[in-house]
Amino acid sequence: MCILFAGTAWCDPLTIGFENYYSAIGYNNTWAYGFPSEYGRIAETKSENGADQYTVTYAEHGVSFQVHYGYDDLFGYGFWSGIGLSTRIDSGDGGWYDNGNDLFVTGGGNNGSSTYAVVYGTSQSSLYYSEPSDAWQYEHLPSISLPDNITLQSMAITNTAYVYDTITNGNSYADPLGPDGDFTLWIYGIANGELFASLDIRLDLLDGWETISLLSLTGSEELRFAFTSSDTGSWGINTPTYFAFDDFTFTLKNSSVPEPATLAIVGLGLAGLGWARRKKAETQP
Repeated sequence: MCILFAGTAWCDPLTIGFENYYSAIGYNNTWAYGFPSEYGRIAETKSENGADQYTVTYAEHGVSFQVHYGYDDLFGYGFWSGIGLSTRIDSGDGGWYDNGNDLFVTGGGNNGSSTYAVVYGTSQSSLYYSEPSDAWQYEHLPSISLPDNITLQSMAITNTAYVYDTITNGNSYADPLGPDGDFTLWIYGIANGELFASLDIRLDLLDGWETISLLSLTGSEELRFAFTSSDTGSWGINTPTYFAFDDFTFTLKNSSVPEPATLAIVGLGLAGLGWARRKKAETQP
């Protein structure tokens, strides 16, 4: 809801919690490999290594998200990357790579919501630049496209169960990070194809949902996500490159709350108007 006062629209923040997709995904389920066409725009594209893939773009309030999926004939496996959605609240019966546990957050979404997003980066080289110097290094990173009229506020983030288990206990190819290790999420704000601003958050320190501020990234045309880890090998990062987010919150830029100085000026103007009216009333015969 918005209220117009003194030429400024005062609006409540908008929050994307992905609940509108729950009926399409279903209970304790995931979406990363396919989605009903009425919920998003589907295009045939190429993956970073040239494999055929589908790219699905879905949007709320003008904010767009993408997920890519396909089958790699060269290596003989299905793949996905980008921003998938999940309603999964328990581990299911399969292994980590059944497209269930890798999209699973213990307890579900933020504040008990039914649906949340899971970001997965590919294992290609562009994933691992913590401070990219060229535009191509951003090209294949998971991304959110933003309209030009918003002020970013916050989003809630956490680890998936798979990542948290690997950080804590390790697995067949990744070591536990331990007290001296780190697993860091990088959020890049991109404007005009160049780095505008960035945030870095230590994911290995998270055990549950945490709300982070995105205000410093306001002005970005896109948000892109990358990972770095102290546990790396010849194929790159050993720590699984996932994280989950929920409650992506922003306001319309032309409806942001006025600065205190602006409020003071408006207040003085209203006070002066009231004084003038009283003065006029006193001088009436």
